[in-house]
Amino acid sequence: MRTALTLGTCLLLFALFGDEHGVRAIFQARRETRVLSAQIAMLRAENASMRRRADALRGDPATIEEAARETLGLAKQGEIVVIPHRRDGGVRPLGR
Repeated sequence: MRTALTLGTCLLLFALFGDEHGVRAIFQARRETRVLSAQIAMLRAENASMRRRADALRGDPATIEEAARETLGLAKQGEIVVIPHRRDGGVRPLGR
């Protein structure tokens, strides 16, 4: 009886801690799940922000104008464009 109890205890301990399906593996999987869930939430928020920006670029004239000015360096007729120079003599890229 004592041998059977010892063997059963060993098998139980091995099942809990000894293989890749044990308690440690379960806790590790839960930690990874929390990290991945946080990453998914962050990416969903970023995706929503990008979707709003894309929608604004499709139909909001003020957003389109802002993007054209920043990205392409465009100006309205009659405006004077000032391009700042860097200390090393180079020119700063537009939109930065």
